[in-house]
Amino acid sequence: MNLRLKLNKDLLSDLINQANGINRANYSAESLKVLDAEVLKAKAVFEGPNASEAKIKAVEASLTKALAD
Repeated sequence: MNLRLKLNKDLLSDLINQANGINRANYSAESLKVLDAEVLKAKAVFEGPNASEAKIKAVEASLTKALAD
């Protein structure tokens, strides 16, 4: 019996979409560099089949922070 719980990645998907839809003119070059790096990490976790709930929550938090800065 190798059942696995499917983790909810809806918030992560929403955050990635939000980051991709920002008005880049409102951010500094440094903020965009950080945001772009966090989006890449978030996409890797989102697309990864073996992401743990802790990893999902961590990238959600990091991406949320990058969007706020």
